[in-house]
Amino acid sequence: GLIHLRGQLHSVPPALVAGMIAHSKAKRCGVGWKDTTMESLEAPRREPYMTEGLQRYRFNVDEYYAMAKVGIFDEDSMVELGEGDITVIERISPRQAGINMYLNDFFLSARLNAVVSARNPVRLNRYSEPCPDIALLKFKRDYYSSAHPTGEDVLLLIEVAEATPVVDRLVKGLLYARAGVQEFWLVDLEANALEVYRSPSTEGYREVRRLGRDASVSPSAFPDISIAIAEVLG
Repeated sequence: GLIHLRGQLHSVPPALVAGMIAHSKAKRCGVGWKDTTMESLEAPRREPYMTEGLQRYRFNVDEYYAMAKVGIFDEDSMVELGEGDITVIERISPRQAGINMYLNDFFLSARLNAVVSARNPVRLNRYSEPCPDIALLKFKRDYYSSAHPTGEDVLLLIEVAEATPVVDRLVKGLLYARAGVQEFWLVDLEANALEVYRSPSTEGYREVRRLGRDASVSPSAFPDISIAIAEVLG
């Protein structure tokens, strides 16, 4: 298995994952709140990767949580699972934090028939559990306390990218499209623009728009509200 931590690539043998039995207090996006038993871990799955003869191990969600329990990630690790790979989440700059708080406040103030979720897990499939900056979810009275939302529950996902817009655009965008997320917004702080992705397919989003400061946008699920891009970018 491949784990990217602090700029280095670490290899974790499947045997280590299968032997996890201790407890950890690791705090990270989506990890540490679900009790996982060793019986839930499956035999390794292998597939061709990059070069002939080199095999890639894909971690599933249960293994991801088990790794957290034994302390493979320290308390300061901010990681997420995508297509079986564990990667470090981009550190949040003051500008990113401000935009995240503005978006959260905007959607809460709109009093939508939806759950507004900030930096919480979305279970896309067995091998992917990212933590988008903002998610608008179908309303549930238990606020998803019994299970993390899935792609079918998502009305809108938003990522605010400063150092990694290409990753969010190409990697996460494809992941969200394949999971059936109906709408995805990427706030690109490098370009001072907001990209809107709609009509998901297995090949990606069919409809893409790039909006500048002078434009405004409405979520397709809530066409009656509009947000000014200039207000988002600050």
